[in-house]
Amino acid sequence: DIARSLPGCRYVNLAVAGATSEEVLAGQLDRALAAEPDLVSAICGANDVILTTRPDIEGFEQNFDAILGRIRERLPEARIVTATYPGTPDFLLLRPRSRARVTRGLELVNEVVRGLSRRHGAACFDFAAHPGRGERENFADDGFHPSEAGNRRAARAFARGLREQLGINLEEATA
Repeated sequence: DIARSLPGCRYVNLAVAGATSEEVLAGQLDRALAAEPDLVSAICGANDVILTTRPDIEGFEQNFDAILGRIRERLPEARIVTATYPGTPDFLLLRPRSRARVTRGLELVNEVVRGLSRRHGAACFDFAAHPGRGERENFADDGFHPSEAGNRRAARAFARGLREQLGINLEEATA
C-alpha cells in the first residue's frame, strides 16, 4: 500500500468501474488534476473495447492523448504511470467473433498506450507481456477482472515498475 509505505503520502483513488476513456476525460481527470499529485496513474481503454461491438480505437487514442496531454500540461513535474492490458485469456467464455473483436481491440489499445506513453514521457507497465497474464488464478469469476491474488500480483508488478522505471522504492520506504 503506497500510502502506508511513504510517510506524508496521500493516496487518492478516482477509478470508476466501467468507465470509458471518454468518461475518464470528462469526469475524473479534473478531480485528479485538482489534487496536484506528484504521481498519476492513468489506466483506461479496456472498457472502450468490451462495452461495445465496434470499438472506436481512434476515439480512444484522441481521449487518451488528451488525458496524458492535460496531465503533462497542468502538472509538468508529475510522474505519470500507465499500463497495457493482458489480453483475452483462453478460459474467458466468448464466442469466436466476440473473442476476435475483444482480442484485436485490446491489442490496438495496448499499441496506443505504448505509443502515447512514450510521446508524453509516461512510464508504461507492459502487463500484456507479463509472463503470468493468462493464469486463471489471476482472474475473478468473470474471467476479465483481477482476482484478489491477481490484484496482489499486479501490485507487486507495479511496485517493481515504480522502482525500475521511476526510482520509487516502496520496499525501502517500509523498511
